[in-house]
Amino acid sequence: MHASGETSRPLVALLTDFGPESWYAGAVKGALLSTGGELLPVDITHGVPAQNILAGAIQLAASRDTFPPGTVFLAVVDPGVGGERRGLAMKVGDHYFVGPDNGLFGEVLLRAGGDESIEIVHLDRPELWREPVSPTFHGRDVFAPVAALLAGGMPLADCGSSCDDPVPLDRPFCAREGDELLGQVLLVDGFGNLTSNILAQDLASFLGGADPARMRVALGEHRLSGLLGTYADAPVDTALCLLGSAGFLEVAVVGGSAHRRLGCGPGEWLRVSIDDSAEGEAR
Repeated sequence: MHASGETSRPLVALLTDFGPESWYAGAVKGALLSTGGELLPVDITHGVPAQNILAGAIQLAASRDTFPPGTVFLAVVDPGVGGERRGLAMKVGDHYFVGPDNGLFGEVLLRAGGDESIEIVHLDRPELWREPVSPTFHGRDVFAPVAALLAGGMPLADCGSSCDDPVPLDRPFCAREGDELLGQVLLVDGFGNLTSNILAQDLASFLGGADPARMRVALGEHRLSGLLGTYADAPVDTALCLLGSAGFLEVAVVGGSAHRRLGCGPGEWLRVSIDDSAEGEAR
């Protein structure tokens, strides 16, 4: 049985920072298909901001649960290609992951459920790779062949030596400071929404059952009131807070860009508090 269980063609889901204008993504798909196995490459995105490991890690983790068990995720955001960083393959629960050991899989590992088994190997078997190996294109020459072999049913243990120390993801975590929850903006998405590092469970724990309408967020010079459910819950051009589909607290502007409108971006601090008066308008 191949890695994708009951599907007729095993899925290899691709996430890279190659961009839509380059030939790199097509070459990786060609390397996958040239192995001779029956598999189906599926694009998650090739629009991860160039060399932005954090953005790739969050998008990969957000996408994972939408794919069926047995999917092989081939993720390449690899500013250290050709250097000393390792290549990894891993199995987290019912999914497989192949790519560079630079923190790209860190968010997946952080969000792994307590009942999910985790197995990781260092890709140190060159006989499995495409020849010749370019020092600047491991996505095509190292990771794609291994992903295809996993999709075809090769046991993970046959892809390399056991590894228990993957590089962690370098991202800040939110923290409680007195009566506030302190977080940071991590990313700006294509709509200009500001994704913070405050996960839904962090916020729920902080609110402790308080009415979400009492939540206040200080972001730079701006003050926002309440936690809304959707963009449709406020008038156009309103700045608001909501839980985004990636599982983080986000700041958005209805029908616009919070990044442009509020002048805030990655690294900006957010201070979340609870206001007993439950008054005030988002602005």
